[in-house]
Formats: sequence, C-alpha cells, structure tokens
Amino acid sequence: MIDPHNHLLPAIDDGARSFDVSISMLAQFQQLGYTTIVTTPHVTDLPAPDYATRVAEAFDRVAPEAAALGITLLSGYEVLLTPRTAQLAADGAKFTLGSSKTILVEVSMAGWPAFTEQVLFDLQVAGFSP
Repeated sequence: MIDPHNHLLPAIDDGARSFDVSISMLAQFQQLGYTTIVTTPHVTDLPAPDYATRVAEAFDRVAPEAAALGITLLSGYEVLLTPRTAQLAADGAKFTLGSSKTILVEVSMAGWPAFTEQVLFDLQVAGFSP
C-alpha cells in the first residue's frame, strides 16, 4: 500500500514534531501494511536553500528507519500553486513525487485563485500530472 501525501519528516512543517513522532508514525504505517510513503512537506515556489537542506537532512535521517521496517520512503513536496509553478517545474524544480512526473498541488484554503486552471493546464502541457 502507498501513501502519496504525508508529513512524516520531523520538525519540518505541520506534520511530525520530532524524530520520535516520525518513528512512531512509521511503526503505525507498518502495522497498517504500508510499503511506500511519499514525504510531502509544504513548499511555495522554490524551496529556500536552507529549507531544502533541512528537508533533505530530515529525509536522510528517517529513510533508514523506514527501510528497517520494510517501508520505502520517496521524496516530494506539497506545492502551493502560484502563477510560477508550471514554469518552475518545467525549469527543473524538484517538486515531483519520487522520480515520477506527478506533482501534488495545493490551492489556497481561501478559494481557488483565478490562475489555478491555467497553471494546472500549463503543468500538463509541460509533461506533469498535477
């Protein structure tokens, strides 16, 4: 079983608050039969270099623990849609889930911005699956 949207990485966003919570979550995922989890911390536009480094370090710390439980971790982001999202992805931003061409997009909780349909279309034209 695959979880394609998870905030498992410790102390990155609104998900796991600590490494211990991440490990506890992994144990629960194993008990439920999950074999693959895609970590999807929040990002808007390009991740700032320090944020990208923190995400990578958290991923590298948690991945061996997941592997020991028979769970494969894949990286990705939950991307808040902006007018620049499609162009950033086309230019090589590492938004996709694992090595796929799928991008997990998020829209504002205040409602869909006027540019939403165009950016989703542009992502598809660029070869991505939002």
